[in-house]
Amino acid sequence: MLMSLIETLRGFVNVYEGYNSFPEIFLPISTLLGEVVRQDNIPGALQDNIRDVYDWNMECSSFVKGRDYDPDRERSEKKKLHKQIKSEAKGAAHELRKDNQFLFEVKERVRRLIEEERTEKYGKARAFLQEQEHAFKSGQLGKGKKRRR
Repeated sequence: MLMSLIETLRGFVNVYEGYNSFPEIFLPISTLLGEVVRQDNIPGALQDNIRDVYDWNMECSSFVKGRDYDPDRERSEKKKLHKQIKSEAKGAAHELRKDNQFLFEVKERVRRLIEEERTEKYGKARAFLQEQEHAFKSGQLGKGKKRRR
């Protein structure tokens, strides 16, 4: 029965070892397994299985997120540099987006100003033409004769 329990625990450890909360979830079980491992009256094969699950559980419980456990220093350094490059690239992309947004706003402001000037100029020209048309129709302009209605 104890062997079945140990195998079930091994399955749970396999399933949940990837979660960040793994150490907190299995801390009470690890404590109990530690007590059972210290018992002398347990058969050798069963004690080896218990010790195996306990050691594996303790290794996973002492896992620190962000730390690189790779024994190959060169590969570890390469991963670290690759991660730093990705981080810098994301930062640069963010800065470019901010710069683009700023440039867009400046161009939009200039475009609006030009549009307002054009509208004002168009309005003045139209007002002048309407004034001329009114003067012509009222007889102020022409061959010197007043128009009669």
